[in-house]
Amino acid sequence: MTLRSAPLLPALIALICGPGLAQVCQNAPTIADYIHCEIRVREHSTVEDFVSKQAAAPAAALNGNALADSAAAPDLFGASLNPARLATRSLSPNADDFAGIVNLYGLYSLWHVNNPFDYETYLNSSMWRRFALSADHSTAVDSRSSDLPGNTNTYMAKAVVYGFRDIAATASRFDKLAPELAGVSHDVGEIARLIAEYLYPIYGNGQTLLDFQSLLNGPGFRHLAAQFTREDLRTIGEKIDQYSARNIAFDQALDRAAHAIQQRPQIAVDFTSRLNYSHGANLYRGEIIADKWFSGGKWNSTSNLSYDFSNARTAATKNREILRIVEAVSVPVKTFGYWKEEPIMPSLSGEADYGTNGTPIYRAQFKLTLPLRLGWAAPLAVQYTNRTAVGPRADIKASIGLTFDLAKGIIDASTPEALRVKNAPGH
Repeated sequence: MTLRSAPLLPALIALICGPGLAQVCQNAPTIADYIHCEIRVREHSTVEDFVSKQAAAPAAALNGNALADSAAAPDLFGASLNPARLATRSLSPNADDFAGIVNLYGLYSLWHVNNPFDYETYLNSSMWRRFALSADHSTAVDSRSSDLPGNTNTYMAKAVVYGFRDIAATASRFDKLAPELAGVSHDVGEIARLIAEYLYPIYGNGQTLLDFQSLLNGPGFRHLAAQFTREDLRTIGEKIDQYSARNIAFDQALDRAAHAIQQRPQIAVDFTSRLNYSHGANLYRGEIIADKWFSGGKWNSTSNLSYDFSNARTAATKNREILRIVEAVSVPVKTFGYWKEEPIMPSLSGEADYGTNGTPIYRAQFKLTLPLRLGWAAPLAVQYTNRTAVGPRADIKASIGLTFDLAKGIIDASTPEALRVKNAPGH
């Protein structure tokens, strides 16, 4: 069955926001599958604490605030806004900039009219999350010599080609990463017994405890799980966390497995087109992106290597071929309040562009990304460049933007105990 009509984004949001992220596990066929899923969700949240998923505009966008493109994209949909009024009036281009990014997994789920958080859909189709498309629009705001002479659109297609860190997509690998996980069946059985003892007085309906446990271990579990309340989900999550806290070897094995996935090198490729609608040069970029975590997730390196072709469209200008090298280092910092769960992300980036028919351009940027509630974040950036569009004059520009990640917003709106292992009782 395919979807033949309906606006894509409203339909996608309707599919997701009704059942919510918890249905990834709640729709599991048996209690054992549910527990395996919950364990992976918890460890995935550990990995996600430090993953930089690019909801911001592509680095090629003229008024974006990212020097480096990240390998990962939001799981469903992302957006960013960089208003000219929230940037200093510098010699660098000043424009109102809006970008949107959509993950092909969300479009795939929508096309097949599947909830993207359905258990089977999430596990069996998660490789679609490797691919993302983004579009950015920059609108000129005034007539300074350094400002955009007209509007530009920037388009990007990106794919993770190596080291995909999604635990759902690497479930079998996750289960084999730590030797202690060989005994996970015993641990799952113990957790299932604790959950059954909690659920039996509520949903037993006159059955014996043994018959009720058989129900949980069979196809009847899915019907029962559909009746779980938020309190049920919270309590079940606590029991899983409490068991992990007591069984230190089991807990440490899970953490090692998650961190092994987190620290895998991740490589993506993308193609970007920046089209100018006032006879300015068009830019075409082929790029390789490499992400790598170091020191147990204490800091991250993101590297970009790209070939740019700047297509001159007037007789007064020349085509340019550019080798672009970017390095960004970020350090997640957990402080207080909400930022204990979602780390503040300071980063330092440097860029060097070497090309024909022009002199080298160097840029440096310090950026502080402040996570906000419901998937929003505020990147604050200060950027230095050694030359601008008006000639060989150095410039410093400060800007404030907003980004939005739909999947993070759904996580924030869901039951925290069901999703965040580090804040659960006993941890």
